[in-house]
Amino acid sequence: PRFARTTKQTWGLREWGLREYTGVYAEISTRLEAAGQPVSITAIVDEIKAALPDVAESSIRTYLSAPGFVVDNGMIRHRREGDPWPKVAPLNTIRGAFHDGSGTIRYAIPVTAEVLRGSGVTVSGAVATALGVHPGHHRAFTGSPAEVALTWPVSVTNGAHFRSLRVLFTALGAPVVDTIVLAFTPDDGTV
Repeated sequence: PRFARTTKQTWGLREWGLREYTGVYAEISTRLEAAGQPVSITAIVDEIKAALPDVAESSIRTYLSAPGFVVDNGMIRHRREGDPWPKVAPLNTIRGAFHDGSGTIRYAIPVTAEVLRGSGVTVSGAVATALGVHPGHHRAFTGSPAEVALTWPVSVTNGAHFRSLRVLFTALGAPVVDTIVLAFTPDDGTV
């Protein structure tokens, strides 16, 4: 607790009063809030590069595409309530995702050492949307032997994610190299 992260790769004592680094998304968001209006992408990139030289420009540009922002004509701003969400691919284009026409959506998830360790599983926007989860939202699906939670923060660039599936996969005795197919019924929130 005596230390604070001051840039991507450096730390300092809190008593020094240095500004705390909380990630690229937060850096962009803070600058947009301070401006109170849309800001040019070039200005945002230049300002963050100057303040945080250990953050790659490619990382900054990647975070500009996070769902919490809208980019239009070289300007960036926070997404507003009335703004439409970015389009997602159709569910049938996602490997391992199936809609059987009866209201059930099946999604195949490979069992890996990371999943069994407790890491979350990234999910495409198409799967999340089909399950009723849009950016900035989360949903829990009840099932046996465990609940499955799906979250899509507006600050991420790679889509939604299932929180840890470790309890579920361990209860099923799933070894690494297996594939588990989860059958979701979005209408009643079950899996």
